[in-house]
Amino acid sequence: MGYCQIDPKAATKEELAAEIHRMEKEMWAKYNLQMALKILLNSTYGVIGTPHFVMYDTDIAEAITLQGQDVIHYAADMTDKYFLEKWHKDVKIHEKMGIEVTGQVLDSTISGGDTDSEIGTAKLNVEHLGDITFEDLWKLLTKQDGFEKDDKGYEVVKNPDIKTLNWDKDIYYADVKNLFRHKVTKERWKLTAKSGKSTIVTNDHSLVVFRNGKKTVVKPYEIKKDDKILTISKVEEDFEFEFEDIESCECVGMFEDEYVYDIETDGPTHTFIADEILVHNSIYVSVNKAIKSCDWKGSGREFCLQLYENRLKPYYKLIHDIYAKRWNTTNLHEFEMEAVSRTGIWLAKKKYVLNVSWTDGGSSTIDGTVRPGQFFDSGEKIKFTGIEIIKKSFPTIARDSLKEIVEYIILSGSEFKMVKLVRLLKKTKNKFKLSHINDISQLMTISDYEKHVANDQEIVRVRPRCPIHVRAAAIHNFYLNSHPKLKQKYDLIKSGNKVKYYYVHNAPRESENVFAFLPGIHPIEIAPEFDYDVNFEKTILKAVNRFMKALGKSEIPNNLTYMKPLF
Repeated sequence: MGYCQIDPKAATKEELAAEIHRMEKEMWAKYNLQMALKILLNSTYGVIGTPHFVMYDTDIAEAITLQGQDVIHYAADMTDKYFLEKWHKDVKIHEKMGIEVTGQVLDSTISGGDTDSEIGTAKLNVEHLGDITFEDLWKLLTKQDGFEKDDKGYEVVKNPDIKTLNWDKDIYYADVKNLFRHKVTKERWKLTAKSGKSTIVTNDHSLVVFRNGKKTVVKPYEIKKDDKILTISKVEEDFEFEFEDIESCECVGMFEDEYVYDIETDGPTHTFIADEILVHNSIYVSVNKAIKSCDWKGSGREFCLQLYENRLKPYYKLIHDIYAKRWNTTNLHEFEMEAVSRTGIWLAKKKYVLNVSWTDGGSSTIDGTVRPGQFFDSGEKIKFTGIEIIKKSFPTIARDSLKEIVEYIILSGSEFKMVKLVRLLKKTKNKFKLSHINDISQLMTISDYEKHVANDQEIVRVRPRCPIHVRAAAIHNFYLNSHPKLKQKYDLIKSGNKVKYYYVHNAPRESENVFAFLPGIHPIEIAPEFDYDVNFEKTILKAVNRFMKALGKSEIPNNLTYMKPLF
């Protein structure tokens, strides 16, 4: 009977219903227990890496992250191996699923996952070409054959038949699987070694440091004072490497709708050398090419469920048993399929929208049969992760409007019409212009006001890299300090306060183009005019255009959303 405590063949309908209820209740109890254990384990890792904890140990904390990265990369590589080398020969699963495989998956199912990367003038060392910038390499490779666009809308040169310098215990030339290019508007960070060697990357590009002698992948803002980086030098005809101290790693401005580049190298390291410094690239996996290689007639969801249950689930168990044996330990990894989605749009790492079709946990009755998991019709469950729609700092009207617009984009598929999207945006802008300023300004918390603001008495003067909402608060305080009588009616903004801020219409100077106020307390006597066009562009249109860019479509200019005056 297994988990079932009755004989289903001999039970009445009432007894079956009661047993199903009992088993579902037990299933949810076990699910909640595993989630609680997951949170406990994550918290344990976090506290071990906290200097204030009595058992603080960076070696243990780093071992956890490095082992996690290694096993994920191993699983990705082995998934790739299955689809490239075994899928078209796997007759047993073909018969099980009732399909005929008429083609072969020729392209890698592993693709570059970091959304942001190196500046175009960064240099690679390519075998037989020597030092060459990303820009020049892109021009060279696309001159004859052009480029394609991947599932995320990035321009990509696939399998360019070149090798670039890499490091894995020694310097060597690694095969380049893909070269990527796309535009971003993000922070620009500069990493500089003691020797003066430097490279410029976007704020969420992964860098490789050596922390306490161990290789660690971090973001630019996570680099610590005692970290070291690997740099290379050419001595006669050979390359030599050394572990250098870091002189600085700092934000040096913004990429303003500029091209950035990334490469995906073959092998387990997921790294390459740019500007003579070792950096990192990431991965994601797609199985769409397997579906297209056969005569499958059912839904994509059913394909994924059958393939996972009949082949990938035991395959993952096998490869992780082999992985554990390498480390002379017992396999405790269990890779499970948590969800299947009809469509998805990825804007960046941990920033995506999914039209979910199936999720793990519970059960559903499909065509009279009870099946594991929760099944959803298209549009019934849209999952938003890491984007403005779920950020509390965004105005409610902007979140609601974006939700409606993004749902149209992800659900329309091949029926997508730019005219309809523009119509939705115009309707949203009309609603935006009729809303109260308090309801359409962005919400933020002020921190380190005194650190960022040098003067708010005689003049507004802020220090470099002052956050925009803190500068807006300084302008509020300057205006209020200029009208001392109003201090009886309005409070000065200070650290710890939540504020609403907006962009100003016809600001007297560029440094005063924003203004902040305490929520619900808009000081109309001193507050500058709200710029509806700019604020709409910053809160809604900019977010929509990120989806347009991810889909490889043209961005919508602000003038398309202008409303004609009523009078």
